[in-house]
Amino acid sequence: MESGTASPAHDGKLTLSPARLKSLRRAWGMSQEALAQLCVDRHLSVSIASVKRAEAGKPVLYRTARHLAQLYQVELASLLPAAPEAALALPVAERRRTGAQASSRSAECA
Repeated sequence: MESGTASPAHDGKLTLSPARLKSLRRAWGMSQEALAQLCVDRHLSVSIASVKRAEAGKPVLYRTARHLAQLYQVELASLLPAAPEAALALPVAERRRTGAQASSRSAECA
């Protein structure tokens, strides 16, 4: 599996969305240092270096990613970068059916 998926990569690391992480931290009104201290207080394995690494878009341990998701009370998948190919995630038949429905609706409106 590749980095950026919801399960651990072959090297045990994931790259998270820097923008999403910064947005969550700022919504909590915390500095990186305060966030790391909160993690320590809650017995979560997230150091200041890990916070900085994750927010810089560098890979972090899967455990760190899980602990950040746990702290922010979100699904781990919501911390992953958006995949540009997500629009192509539907099976081909489903895309054709959806496209056909959209075409028939636009024809009705004309």
